[in-house]
Amino acid sequence: MLNSVEKPVYIAKLAKETESTYAHTFRLISKLEELGLAISRDEGRIKLVKLTEIGKALADELSTLLCLMELAEVSAAITTLYEREVKGHLREDIKKETVLTRLEQYGKKLNRLADSKLGIVGELTKKELKKVDEIIREVKGLIVG
Repeated sequence: MLNSVEKPVYIAKLAKETESTYAHTFRLISKLEELGLAISRDEGRIKLVKLTEIGKALADELSTLLCLMELAEVSAAITTLYEREVKGHLREDIKKETVLTRLEQYGKKLNRLADSKLGIVGELTKKELKKVDEIIREVKGLIVG
């Protein structure tokens, strides 16, 4: 959350949005400050925090890593679905509704990832979306596979 805003954020708001306690969030912010990844300031009884340039860069990289992990999970699920339910089966034996529903769900996850990231995540996500489309076409009998 901190990497998506430019203005300082209340620690209490961070705690609430991350479903953490104020004390735990405060300790984490203190550690980030020690590492030079965040800065904070007091406004009366309220503490505001913001990421430094290095902190924002690190948060962006971590976000990319998380997206790649999610992409890997979805890709593996697509491959498993194809191997178990489509490959080597006659079209009339494929549980089309089940397979198409699952592919639609994977497509939604991939589209969300594609919308959130550019660069390598976007490129890899587009390849996976193409794979989903090819499997859908095969299941529907629109291509010979």
